[in-house]
Amino acid sequence: MRLFLSIPRRSRCVIAHVGVVASALLILANSASAQTDAELIGSDLDIQRIKITSLHDQTLSYFDQQRILQSKPIREFVQLRSVNGVDQIITLPYPSISLVDGQVLTGEWLGAVVDGTGLRWRHEVLGDFEVSLDEVKQIVWNNPPLQNAVSQEQGGDTITLNNGDHLTGFVTSLSKQGVELIPASSTQPVTIPYARIASLALANPDQQPQAFTYRLTLIDGTKIFGEDLNFSGDEFSWLATPPGQSPRSVQVMVEEVARIEFGASGYRLIDLTTIPMQQLKPTNVFGLDIPARVIGQTIHAHAPAKLVFDLPSGSNRLIANAQLAGHQQTDRDSEWADFHMIVLNDEIEIGRYHLNDQNPLTHINLPISGAKLVFRLESGVNGPILDRLLLRDAVILLKQTATGQ
Repeated sequence: MRLFLSIPRRSRCVIAHVGVVASALLILANSASAQTDAELIGSDLDIQRIKITSLHDQTLSYFDQQRILQSKPIREFVQLRSVNGVDQIITLPYPSISLVDGQVLTGEWLGAVVDGTGLRWRHEVLGDFEVSLDEVKQIVWNNPPLQNAVSQEQGGDTITLNNGDHLTGFVTSLSKQGVELIPASSTQPVTIPYARIASLALANPDQQPQAFTYRLTLIDGTKIFGEDLNFSGDEFSWLATPPGQSPRSVQVMVEEVARIEFGASGYRLIDLTTIPMQQLKPTNVFGLDIPARVIGQTIHAHAPAKLVFDLPSGSNRLIANAQLAGHQQTDRDSEWADFHMIVLNDEIEIGRYHLNDQNPLTHINLPISGAKLVFRLESGVNGPILDRLLLRDAVILLKQTATGQ
């Protein structure tokens, strides 16, 4: 015996409507389950905290700060940072090779090529490949005393030894035994064993990278270009091209990605902490010298001071957070702190900020151009007592035509 259930037409419509709503809720639930925290930066350098749900076909889908699901083309943005709550590695990783186009590849040194004109390298994601010395900016075998390449400043290739000494000259080749160098003060080549070398910086000029859609920074310090990026679930996959190799598909877990830059925007960001800093005005506080220093993504300085940075070509805008060091609700010592921070661009004042106990934090967002960026710190009413500055998360917006860094 068959039983037939009769449902009125109106009820059928209600049931259908409920089904559509349920499907929509299911889609949202699936999106919510795959959310990844990140900070999204546009060309205006406003930072919004988002939750990524997907990234493919050059379209980013995410929940914005109002928990509204958005889907927009990547050309509207410059960078995703602090992906999954992890930020970029600022100190140069090791072992690693830095290329003239701005890529940094961590991994394992496999030795020199047979003719000495390059090296063999192994990367955990990209595999094994060879790199010509003409493409190399720096090779780091061990943690060097000086992280920044010094070759251009000293007018040649520079070997940094494990004890901190430097040898400058011209690198002729890499051999099985070590680096062959003609010292600046000699015409005879010498061979420096690899076991004695911390890093090698080559005076190869920076090169404008080829047009790229994405540049990924992994948590191990790798910076690599990519195409056809796809994020879904807990994996990032993309098309990468190792030096001298054909494109290949690679993938990593989401926990391994720290930043993603969008080349399609026409802009890119660099951290101010990656630009060599000069302190022209020495800080002397009651007979004690307190030099400025960089720790992670923060510049620590004490007034009075004058900090100078050479701006990369195409610099367009600066953002940063200036904070009174040590300021807390229960820290009464900060009542003594009182100083001014003047920002200059090619000797023209573009911003002036007063930091004290009543104003311990200020946000900087300034248009810049030209060749020099200067931060001048001047002590206020109490003299140089606890006038300590933390300049956090300072980044410079560059037009894409600028040389990659």
